[in-house]
Amino acid sequence: MRSLVRVVLAVAVIVAAVSVPVLAADNPFPLGKNRVPEALKGSQSLPSGLSFGYTYMNDMMDLSNFTFSLGGQPLPPGVIEVSEGRHNTSVYMGRFDTWVFPFLNVYAMAATIDGNASDVAFKVNPIPGLPALPIPSTIEPSYTGHFYGIGMTLAAGYKQFFASYDINRQWATISIFETTVPAIAQGIRAGVHGKVNGANAAVYAGAFHLSLRDEVLTGKNFIPGLPDHSFSLVASPQSAWNMLVGGKIEVTRTFVLTAEAGLGTRKQFVIMPGVRF
Repeated sequence: MRSLVRVVLAVAVIVAAVSVPVLAADNPFPLGKNRVPEALKGSQSLPSGLSFGYTYMNDMMDLSNFTFSLGGQPLPPGVIEVSEGRHNTSVYMGRFDTWVFPFLNVYAMAATIDGNASDVAFKVNPIPGLPALPIPSTIEPSYTGHFYGIGMTLAAGYKQFFASYDINRQWATISIFETTVPAIAQGIRAGVHGKVNGANAAVYAGAFHLSLRDEVLTGKNFIPGLPDHSFSLVASPQSAWNMLVGGKIEVTRTFVLTAEAGLGTRKQFVIMPGVRF
């Protein structure tokens, strides 16, 4: 990850050192840019961008269809029940994007993941037919991983107002799971843009949606102190949607800073500096 940071910073320095006309002169994107009204061209971002960001997410997950095997032997259904858990995850992401049309941005991203689970709610019922007993949770497995994804953003505006819809598909590999974790993230945003000390800036509000596709995830050895064991479960966010607020400013024509916060059951924070060319 440190190598990625150095590469991104090096590219940022190179891009910042080159004048905007040189960078944008031969870029064919966005297609149809000559049809954009002259009065709006000054508020448009440069066609392509490279950014590096940090995201922190804290979210409660519903866990279902839990199975557990100890020493290769599956336990009877209901002996161990797991219903929910919290994850606290840091994501370090690099992203490249291009405005293919004035209203359509496409992008690719890659990231590393670092976090831990907490507040895992589980019950034990060693004797079938009796009520399950809740157990105070001390299960807080740490995990690392990475993901990659592709996405697009549709945008529209009228005078100083704008709105956008974003969707991306992600594939994550996380150390406590043997299977790939697929996800779809969506965001809707609406706000206003204008000038702040001569720089293009925008503020907005909206909502964020995350879905894990209801696939069975399998893994091994997530309970400390137990012999070799494996498990499977289905995970989904307790609240698929949460509110968000954010802002964006072009510090210079080529250097852009975006910050965003998520509110509700899912709490998140994003900061993403980037260069455009």
